[in-house]
Parts: sequence; structure tokens; C-alpha cells
Amino acid sequence: MENNMKELNMDELDKICGGWEASQLTPEELREYNALREAFFKAYEDHDRDRFAQIGAQMRAFGDRMTAKYGHDL
Repeated sequence: MENNMKELNMDELDKICGGWEASQLTPEELREYNALREAFFKAYEDHDRDRFAQIGAQMRAFGDRMTAKYGHDL
């Protein structure tokens, strides 16, 4: 049986999940978003659980602020 599943990138996931999109962000917000994503993946690659959890909390707080500003999750 064929599996027609597709792996989605972060921008595609944002569109499916509703809420805000990276294209709506101001340049300052986009820099913050990109810095958080980079730090999150770096902590993951480094197996730094404490830093990973800290950055994850910052990303959730950022997402909450952007959802309040630009739109609501589905």
C-alpha cells in the first residue's frame, strides 16, 4: 500500500495550524523568531536539555504574543 504522506516545514505547519504566519511579523519580530528557532535547534543538537527547555518556553511565550497580536489558533 502506498503512503501519500508529506513532511511539512515550519511555514507549512503554521498555515495548517492557524494563528499568525512569519510573513506577518515586523522585521524586529522576525529577527526574534529566527533567533529563537536557531537557538532552539542548536540546544537540541548540543543535547542541552536545560537550554532546550528554556528556549522552548521563550518560543511558546513569543507564539502567545504573536497569536494575541495577529490571530488566534484554530
